Amino acid sequence: MLEGKCTKEAVLAFLMTQAQQASQQSKLTVIVLDNASFHKAQLIQAHLATWQAQNLYLRFLPPYCPQLNLIETLWKKLKAFLLPRRHYACLSQLKQALLHALGLLGAVEVKI
Repeated sequence: MLEGKCTKEAVLAFLMTQAQQASQQSKLTVIVLDNASFHKAQLIQAHLATWQAQNLYLRFLPPYCPQLNLIETLWKKLKAFLLPRRHYACLSQLKQALLHALGLLGAVEVKI
């Protein structure tokens, strides 16, 4: 789980880890990304050839195709049905509600 803002540096660190694992396991790995600026940054683009040599390939969804981006469907369900419409007093309360909702969807393991 990423704490804080998603940046190109955070994405780079994640992709570097995935590339290393793909290379060590000699396993073809394909990651599908949307067109967020931190996914398409020059910092990320500069590593594409190296990652391909390590069996990691990035593929980008076409622009303006939310129906192809499964996370959009998930967020829609979370906002519409699983997260009550209310004001959260602090970030930790929002995080707890979000983790509970994701647990209901089976997306994360909820620890009691």
